[in-house]
Amino acid sequence: MTRIKGICDDCDGPECESCGGHPDKSDFLQGFCCRERNSLSSPFIMGDLACATDGHIAIRIPRIDAISITRESPLKEAATSLTWEPVIKGKWVDLPPYKLPDKVKCVVCQGVGEIDTCPECDGEGHVELESDYNYYECDCKMCNCEGTLPGQDKVCHGCDGDGLMYSESFMKIQFDDYGLDAFLLEKIKDLPGVKLFSRRDKDKYFYFRFDGGHGIIMGMRG
Repeated sequence: MTRIKGICDDCDGPECESCGGHPDKSDFLQGFCCRERNSLSSPFIMGDLACATDGHIAIRIPRIDAISITRESPLKEAATSLTWEPVIKGKWVDLPPYKLPDKVKCVVCQGVGEIDTCPECDGEGHVELESDYNYYECDCKMCNCEGTLPGQDKVCHGCDGDGLMYSESFMKIQFDDYGLDAFLLEKIKDLPGVKLFSRRDKDKYFYFRFDGGHGIIMGMRG
């Protein structure tokens, strides 16, 4: 069975005592989820497959490779309607070259890497005032509407604890006749044997495959 590097440190094949030859890849799939959206916050099963998506990338592997995942798909109809593999003529190619923008100090945690919930607005980003005559809502000036302040309570969601974030939120590169966000390529570049499908029609997905699974990336027109 093909394995994804780093999932089971002790794994030495089918006789591995740690995982029995089937290392649990649920943590690997979690990296392709979106924790800010409940329906996309964790991997899910769909028949014999284990899947994950953040709304921009969708990925799936054999269910037996993600043995701890038991959640049924919250997006069953949408997930089953996706065309997961190309049905058009084309070829599998290496990822196109790209260079990400420089990183700058994280604006959420101010470079600390950790944050606390803002005590003024209780994480809402705005404060509410009420009198016998009126109800008011205004931006929280303590946290500048972020809902958080630099602190030490939890890892910063803006930089994942690094203290740095990219100066741009996306960077379009050209692939075939469509635009592709380089940050999405960054998420899949370390998958073993990863290849991108060079499509020949106007389908809206980029297909990719790797040793042990495959997935799709949402494209941008132009």
